[in-house]
Amino acid sequence: MNETEQLQSLIIHIAQKLWTDKYALHKFLEVVARNDAFTELADALQRANTPPTTAAFLSRQRKSPA
Repeated sequence: MNETEQLQSLIIHIAQKLWTDKYALHKFLEVVARNDAFTELADALQRANTPPTTAAFLSRQRKSPA
């Protein structure tokens, strides 16, 4: 697992923990989105209707129709 994958996994883990506190989740994802490398992940997490369950979340979001 490379550094980017580790950071994505950490971001997803934190999003899982913050899921019920929508305000805190939104603020966290705003910070994440400031980094161009993680903007897509932050956007996908904000659009999600259910909390992410695994690091495979991002790959599933990429396959979903917009």
